[in-house]
Amino acid sequence: MSTRNRIGIKLKDGMVESIYCHCDGYLEGVGQTLIAHYNDEKKVKKLIAMGDMYSLAESIKKSVFYKRDRGETGVESQKHSLKEFPDYGQEFEYLFTDGKWKARHVGGKWKILKV
Repeated sequence: MSTRNRIGIKLKDGMVESIYCHCDGYLEGVGQTLIAHYNDEKKVKKLIAMGDMYSLAESIKKSVFYKRDRGETGVESQKHSLKEFPDYGQEFEYLFTDGKWKARHVGGKWKILKV
């Protein structure tokens, strides 16, 4: 069974742009990978630009994306408010804002991610 999650970045206008990630969404999985390998705005924007993904790895090249690697359509990133993340049955949500990663269980409070 997968631990679904969404990965997003807060935009200058206050909106969020996010993508769905199917696997390993728990804090020790995707959370730690984001902190270790996607720790600046430029890297996060490149990741989000790739669209929805099956799994996140230490690099975009090694990650598995639905469009690039499987030829699927309709898997682009989505823009939405901070309060209304699209519902894909995710258990965790991650947000890059002010140079830091925050995480929450869906419906919970945001907490800063730490190594």
